[in-house]
Amino acid sequence: MSHLLSRWRRLGAAVIASALTACAAPAADTTSILGQRTPTPRLGQRIAVPAYMPASDTTSWNELSNAGSQLGLLDGGLGSSAISTIRHHGTKVVGYVDTGWFGFRGKPTADGRTDATSWLVQAEQGVDALYSRYGSSLDGIFFDDATTTCGPRPGSYEYVDYYRRLNDFVHTTHRGSLTVANPNAPVPQCYENAADVLVTFEGTEREYLNPSAANAPVPWQLHGDPDKFWNIVHDVRQSDLPKVITKSKQNNAGYLYATDRAGTSAPYQAMPTPSYFNTELADSKVPDSQTPVTPGGLTASYATATTATLRWASAPTTGAVGYDVYANNVKIGSLRNSSPSAEQFTATGLTPATRYTFTVRSRDMAGTQSSASPGTTVTTRSPDGVAPTAPRGLADSDLKATSTTLSWAASTPTPSAALASYDVSENGTHLLTLAPSTTRITLGGLNPAKTYSFTVTATDTTGAASAASNTLSVTTPPQPAAHIVNPSITHTSNAITFQAKYTLPYTVKNVFIDTDANTSTGCAIATGTADIGADYRIENNTLYHYAGQTASSCKWSPVTSVTPVITDTDGLHTWTIPISALHLPGSSISAIFNGSDSSNSLGDYSTTTTLTLS
Repeated sequence: MSHLLSRWRRLGAAVIASALTACAAPAADTTSILGQRTPTPRLGQRIAVPAYMPASDTTSWNELSNAGSQLGLLDGGLGSSAISTIRHHGTKVVGYVDTGWFGFRGKPTADGRTDATSWLVQAEQGVDALYSRYGSSLDGIFFDDATTTCGPRPGSYEYVDYYRRLNDFVHTTHRGSLTVANPNAPVPQCYENAADVLVTFEGTEREYLNPSAANAPVPWQLHGDPDKFWNIVHDVRQSDLPKVITKSKQNNAGYLYATDRAGTSAPYQAMPTPSYFNTELADSKVPDSQTPVTPGGLTASYATATTATLRWASAPTTGAVGYDVYANNVKIGSLRNSSPSAEQFTATGLTPATRYTFTVRSRDMAGTQSSASPGTTVTTRSPDGVAPTAPRGLADSDLKATSTTLSWAASTPTPSAALASYDVSENGTHLLTLAPSTTRITLGGLNPAKTYSFTVTATDTTGAASAASNTLSVTTPPQPAAHIVNPSITHTSNAITFQAKYTLPYTVKNVFIDTDANTSTGCAIATGTADIGADYRIENNTLYHYAGQTASSCKWSPVTSVTPVITDTDGLHTWTIPISALHLPGSSISAIFNGSDSSNSLGDYSTTTTLTLS
């Protein structure tokens, strides 16, 4: 997702509003779009809304509540009192977790690390924290900042494998959860099993209707299960809604959100008008008079301790575009219709020595499901009798108020089965699932002045788990009194550097910059010391210019020609930008540093620091 839109998603959990609507048989209309006559599938869509408006915006939340059963997913707003009403209509709520491209683009974790394993640890901890906080009110996870290629070179799957692992973690630890990944662009088919839903476009109406090669839908999307794809389009005039909705149907996007709000002014911080949104809801659906035929011939075979292979006959004449698979009445995945080939689905993350009854429902272009197929039952195998050796020498290092580093000696697998994973437990509760090559992690998200107990176990490919490692007891030191200290500004003839020491691992780090020494211009930043009117803002790795005020917040426009140079050494964070990037009408420049995360959305502030320009 773009840096501009990503900053709003960091403020909370993600909401996708999915409208399950009725649809006719899979015929096609021919509609003129930009002078070209293109077949338009009679695709009934789900409306998927990224909802980052504040809880105080009752107008927007009432609009979502009144959408009824057409609203199916919300990204954001887990703390809103409207959520229970919205979920009562069948809406699912997904929580936001940043994946930071798993560090492959250099983005640091909250504690400044850029390796993929640290990002996986932080993401899995984020998943656990959301489910711990919201429990049964949470229906899934939104993976932001997803990569767009399979790996760093042709034939490599290094990038997508991390998303597959995180996807498996969510599905295994929270059975029945929905996962959404946001690469913000079309992706290769290697991503088909990286999440249940993929955001394959996020941008303006102009780019959507006249896409560049990088944003044009790829063949596997055009012929895939529509429920796999979500398109988000902003800056859409209401008069152009029919064009955008038609284009989304041609793109085979089963999920859509269009808004007239501009991308430069927080397009997801408020809903469009009721007239606009009601038009979108109405035009995205089509009437339905048929129910797809129930799948037949379901069988289960090749059961291992943790997987089972399902097969059934394809449905070439029933209008089915996809199939939904259930284990013990819980949906575990979907599959596109591969007619005329037989369908095959591998259920993963199963529990060894457990009985499962699987069923399948076919789904037509509207999302209308058939009745469930006759069930087929299988019992997964028991693990092999010989397990890997227990991990040895679990120890900690680099202990801080909110983090520590854990390391251990690798387990020895049996001759007949390789290691599959390591599992880390905290105070007796499962916390992380890691790759078998991982024997060292930095664990954040801890509380200051608290004692924790950790163990590690190894599991092999047959499902056999080792004994636990030694139990490691760790007590974190007290939290520092000041959270952002030693703020400073320095400059050369060509560049200006902002620096502060962050003693806590904030997810979002900001520098608010006042270039005209005028508190009445710019965004008002009041900390109780020397207040400023911020004319610029650096958030993580993006520079913004103040762009005005809404009723409840400041608007910011990205300075796309500038990319701050960032360093982070043990919490000492610096941003360096060209001095020419700032308009400097006065003789001084002031700054206030800020840090925030999902548990502290307002965050903490430094004192004001001022540099006199020479």
